[in-house]
Amino acid sequence: DADGQVVSVQRHHQSFLLDNPPTGEVQLRSPAEKEGATRSAAEIVHELGSIERTVSLEMCGQFFYGSRNYHSDREASKELGFSDVVVGGRMSMGYVGELLDSALGDRWATTGRLLVKFTNVLWPGEMIRVTAGVTRGVDPERESLAARVEKSDGTVVLVAEGSVAKA
Repeated sequence: DADGQVVSVQRHHQSFLLDNPPTGEVQLRSPAEKEGATRSAAEIVHELGSIERTVSLEMCGQFFYGSRNYHSDREASKELGFSDVVVGGRMSMGYVGELLDSALGDRWATTGRLLVKFTNVLWPGEMIRVTAGVTRGVDPERESLAARVEKSDGTVVLVAEGSVAKA
């Protein structure tokens, strides 16, 4: 922030590494077979809201500041074996942040914690629905949260769990 205080700490893990140039198109697992799609979500006891968005290819380019990579450029994606641009996970995660910020305001900005798992690929032009809510928690000083991002066909793109200090 303006006073030099840390306002966000992030850790990122990339789950694939390219050792050799691809020899064909990346074969993605069926969304229904993925752990994040089949794991039962925590029971929401209070809805915080939802938002719907469609991510365009132009948005991908703007989000990644015009750099040419598989999150912004079709040719760069095809060089890695993808059929189209892979919408960057930080974009879908950003929509979760937007929803939590609008629902929880300063509490979220100053005390929010979130653990995110990306479960499926989002392609440009696909509509997503972001939902979040309060879940049953065990910490007497924090409210537990859950969020998810789903495509219009129900495919889960992101699941998240977190918390915020109680008001």
